[in-house]
Amino acid sequence: MATPSYDPTRYTKTTCKTTPALHMNNLSAGSGQLSYTHGQQVILLSQDAVLAGSDAAPKQCGVKDSVDILESKFVVIDGNTYLVLATAVGVQFWDAAGNNIVFNYQFGDDNQVDNKVRTSFAKGITSVIAADDTELICVGSSSGNIFVFEGSAFKFKCVHIIKGEHKEPISALASEYGDMMSSGQTQQRHLISADDAGQVVVWSALSSTTFTKTNTIARAGFPCCGVKVRGDRLIVAYTDGLLAFYNLDTCTKWMELTAHSRFLSAIAIHPSKDIFATVAEDSTLNVWTLPDCGNKLEVLMSVSWTDSMLCGVTFCGPDNNAVAACAFDTEEIRIWQ
Repeated sequence: MATPSYDPTRYTKTTCKTTPALHMNNLSAGSGQLSYTHGQQVILLSQDAVLAGSDAAPKQCGVKDSVDILESKFVVIDGNTYLVLATAVGVQFWDAAGNNIVFNYQFGDDNQVDNKVRTSFAKGITSVIAADDTELICVGSSSGNIFVFEGSAFKFKCVHIIKGEHKEPISALASEYGDMMSSGQTQQRHLISADDAGQVVVWSALSSTTFTKTNTIARAGFPCCGVKVRGDRLIVAYTDGLLAFYNLDTCTKWMELTAHSRFLSAIAIHPSKDIFATVAEDSTLNVWTLPDCGNKLEVLMSVSWTDSMLCGVTFCGPDNNAVAACAFDTEEIRIWQ
């Protein structure tokens, strides 16, 4: 597949009166839409409208119980797309249009660790395929626990809680299956989790109730804002601007670089091509090639969105080659093609 080329001056935009909140990874694409959070709201926009530079007619997703939303993400399992919300009290699953709630799970005593009283909230969302081909949705939490949900045809239940490895709040989850939006074939049966202390854990997903730790990357001292995986290549993005590249099987680091000069706030990977994008509070959007070990990384585009604190980035459009970004307290969503 050919690597797309980008022109920093060629972008379209749409206006949105409800602006994105300052949350990491605050932009998601799926089912022809873009989503981001603002307080107790989730805003949905038409990708086609933003690509055309026309009025995207932002729509508010229904939210149950008037709770703060920390993350929204489109996930695909069993051929169905869901909008999953990580909230201040638990997890909500909505249909892709954001009209009907499918499942509502509130944390209770199962989200406490060592009897410590902590504010319970969810953070980090991904779909995972296990070794027995079961498709799952995993959501992280403030306790460091990871909640595993199974279901189909709009009926879900929590079937397992992964405990004990993360002592700090989960900041990001990823799997190759989730990053491909379930659209391609993958032999990977892994879940990657990261936390606010920078610790990363690689899990082998054997079934809906069995996740085995296969490796750990020691704490870096900075929160991890995102993790992405493609084949045997693992990307870890830290909030201090550092990108680190590891072999997934051995967790041996083979490259690192300083990608941004200020808080790195979001990372996204193309569903099928070896390219990824990062944004930061230094007002910069970078699009990179994802090299194999031993090869050089290339910058496909580096563009400055002046005086903006970028907080979300995602690939979108008919072929997923377009790159969308949003910024805190900014009434615009921009897409580069």
